[in-house]
Amino acid sequence: MIKNKSKNIIMASILCLTIIFGIPCITMAAADNDNISSCAIEQEILSYDLGVDKISASELEYLNNHPELLEQRIKKDLQYIEKESEKQFQQSMIEAFSTKSLYYEEVALGTNEYVSDCHYDDDDGSAWGVGQSNHEAYCVQNYADASSHSFGLGDAEAWAAVGPRIYITGSGSQEADIRYSFSYRGKIAATTSGNASVKIIAELWDDSGCVERDIVLKEGIALGSENFAESVNERFSNVDLDAGETYAIVIKVEADAVNYGGINANSDFWSDGSGSDGINFSNIYVDWD
Repeated sequence: MIKNKSKNIIMASILCLTIIFGIPCITMAAADNDNISSCAIEQEILSYDLGVDKISASELEYLNNHPELLEQRIKKDLQYIEKESEKQFQQSMIEAFSTKSLYYEEVALGTNEYVSDCHYDDDDGSAWGVGQSNHEAYCVQNYADASSHSFGLGDAEAWAAVGPRIYITGSGSQEADIRYSFSYRGKIAATTSGNASVKIIAELWDDSGCVERDIVLKEGIALGSENFAESVNERFSNVDLDAGETYAIVIKVEADAVNYGGINANSDFWSDGSGSDGINFSNIYVDWD
């Protein structure tokens, strides 16, 4: 009897709260459930290494209604495709040094020299969803072009690299500056729900791997467009060069695009060798002074 009375008092109190505040207890519980559900959706969306080929239609709708979550998802996709691009390039360079190429230019230790011919070229890329990847490098014409596009739900990455190989003759070792000159041109553009980015990097390699690295350009855009056109004259300073060793000086362009349902995302450094877009290599100068 006492238990029933206590139960009636509790129920009456709940009823009073409902009448006074106008918020049923069921609604309060539903709000908590909604928060839990939203949290679960967001965790699921961010759990994918690459989202565009796994996300469902309902998750995509949720994502585009939550800008901060969309920004996190795009950032995670970019990290994935940048790693993929770097992995492809690293493998290319390792293979280039594992096979003793007949193509290089001899530079005598202690003698300053210009080298304008390229001996290394390679390119690669990947695309997911409606992404499109274009890439081409050609050492005979000293150019490297890459572009990535996405018109809807899709990602793409593309890279191309070109540069000379030098073989140091003589004996011993000596420090030198290696000056490199090239030009680049291109554009990045994105609409809502997209992101486009570009990286242009100069690297010095020997048979042990990358020994010097300069980031010449690293830019991204989430809304709008930006054009780039520059001539570059930089150097690797005080580099130890050994007689009897081969070195590669490589200029690489990487174009990335991520799009979660927007109109487009484009990173375009591409002219198919017929124009000034992309990388146009000029020369290196080995300066022992």
